[in-house]
Amino acid sequence: MVYYLLRRVLFIIPVLFGLTLLTFTISHLVPGDPVMLVAGPQATKEEIAALAAEFGVDQPLPTQYVRYMAGLLRGDLGRSIMTRRQVADDLRLFFPATLELVLAAVSIAVLLGVPLGIFSAVARDRAPDNLIRIFSLGSISTPRFFLALLLQIVFGIILGILPLGGRFPTLQTPPPTVTGFLTLDAALARDWGALVTALRHLTLPAFALSLSMLATIIRMMRASVLEVLQQDYVLTARALGLPQPLILFKYVLKNAFISTLTVIGLYFGWLLGGSVLVETVFDWPGIGLYATNSIIALDFQPIMGVTLLIGIMFVVTNLIVDLLYGLFDPRIRYT
Repeated sequence: MVYYLLRRVLFIIPVLFGLTLLTFTISHLVPGDPVMLVAGPQATKEEIAALAAEFGVDQPLPTQYVRYMAGLLRGDLGRSIMTRRQVADDLRLFFPATLELVLAAVSIAVLLGVPLGIFSAVARDRAPDNLIRIFSLGSISTPRFFLALLLQIVFGIILGILPLGGRFPTLQTPPPTVTGFLTLDAALARDWGALVTALRHLTLPAFALSLSMLATIIRMMRASVLEVLQQDYVLTARALGLPQPLILFKYVLKNAFISTLTVIGLYFGWLLGGSVLVETVFDWPGIGLYATNSIIALDFQPIMGVTLLIGIMFVVTNLIVDLLYGLFDPRIRYT
């Protein structure tokens, strides 16, 4: 088990190195000059040169990359050219909002997708199965930004029961920051009014973000359960007269969930990087909106910082999924 874990941890190092090299190269090959954009049209050549020297963009790209990597080893992600703030400080500010949104979306997808997938497989080719399959097909085909706008129109404007956007009302005082998760901070502070408010703001963007993952989990779970139901040990359990719920939850679910676990791990990373549209529509102050503003301003350091953070979360999530494989199937620990 130790060798299994060590091998996967060592695999992270070249992945992250390749990610930094790729991100740095692409971001610096994009047409445009962020220094000129920040300096403004009235800036003199001396002012532009001084600003370029301040941020080190006047040096050759290999030299800039070496300085960037040296900073990473010290935990320094660089400074934003636009705001002059440390990128690490901005990520500490914005990342908890995105992580809270993604965790809420994943929770919705898993808690609804797994039982719906099992139920769809058990009711194969009957009316409930057909309805669930139509729902999953429609969900995975609907663009996130369109769904987000539709939810705003229905629940925010027509029904008026949920807020249109934002993470917390501007005129209300949020709970003291402990974890950066508003819902958890409100619960820790025993501020139940703030907890309800935070959950109301979280509901629409989390559901909009979760729908494609929910549809995928339903389809994967249905296919896996149908496959496991045909295995000899399941047919034997049925022949012995074991109750259907016992067969499903003791013998079928554990073996059918392994392939779905892969989808959950992959989607977690995808949602971190794919929350841009949902955060923009709902004005959610996370790293997606932060990255969007940085891209518009050609601000390289925040773009690379966001990409690196998402990459780290992605590989760590997949490492956790690998370890969970070993829990569901002990044979995998030694492969």
